[in-house]
Amino acid sequence: MLPIVVEYNVEVLKKFAGLNRSGRLAHAYLFIGPRFVGKKKTALAIAKLLNCEQNIDGAKDIFCGQCPSCLKMQAMGHPDVSLIAPMTEGASIKIEQVRLILEKVKMRSFGGGKKVLIIGEADHLLTEGSNILLKTLEEPSPDTLLFLTATAVENILSTIRSRCHIVRFSPFEKVELEEQLVQNYNESKFSSHFLAFSAEGCLGKALQLRDSQSFDKKNQVINRFVFSEDEEYIKTVTQEDEDVKFLLEVLEGWVRDAVLVKSGIRDQRIINFDRLNDLNGFVKKLTFKELTELYSQVVKTQKMLSENFNVKVALAAIKLSM
Repeated sequence: MLPIVVEYNVEVLKKFAGLNRSGRLAHAYLFIGPRFVGKKKTALAIAKLLNCEQNIDGAKDIFCGQCPSCLKMQAMGHPDVSLIAPMTEGASIKIEQVRLILEKVKMRSFGGGKKVLIIGEADHLLTEGSNILLKTLEEPSPDTLLFLTATAVENILSTIRSRCHIVRFSPFEKVELEEQLVQNYNESKFSSHFLAFSAEGCLGKALQLRDSQSFDKKNQVINRFVFSEDEEYIKTVTQEDEDVKFLLEVLEGWVRDAVLVKSGIRDQRIINFDRLNDLNGFVKKLTFKELTELYSQVVKTQKMLSENFNVKVALAAIKLSM
């Protein structure tokens, strides 16, 4: 049986199904929460639900996923659903993007259902784009539903916030996310524990880490840096900043775990629970003071990297301290 892939918030979807049945849907919603928590996926799921051809009477809490409308939406080809977001990470949303999506407010629905416009990372809107959006919010269209998603609510104009119903998204508890990864995504107990911890409860981030084989890569780092005498590894890994960043993230987690183990903690608070035997052996070689100093070295080296310093010497010093 294939795993059940659910990347949206089921409870929020049910809430909107109820609002739709009772005729209490507002015209604009602001989804607030951390990155990768499923805000855009949930907005798209609501769009599917409202336009599903098997749910015209609105009686269901879920879309069918098989009708022409659902399939078009799955392929992001539905004429009544539009999504914009910054073109690159950290960039602003271009004014042309805002104008293009808001032009659809003036158009009639192609399928006779709801037009759904989604502005992802709306906290990256510039002033001009925010002002155009505000005018649309002041003159809502009865057949259009607007979703904004944001991480930093303080970066959204107060006049826009006041015209939207706010829905807050929270990460899963790590144990809950771990269970989801095991049951719905066929992850092993150890990999799901690591992914849930590293993703800080955000399913989207956990899936991104899974797709990049983060669990296997972190173990390769531990094997080659902590338990190997491979002198060429530091030279190799420092050729790419992203590789060094990942290495330092792994080392930070490893030394953190070692401090906990040295303190007598050997439970689910350990990130590298799959390497508990290795951690037990590692901490026997170092005192508690040496471990805390080693942790400080790793953190300082992360700061050096963020400030574009060469960290080869610092990494060599960390290796020597182990």
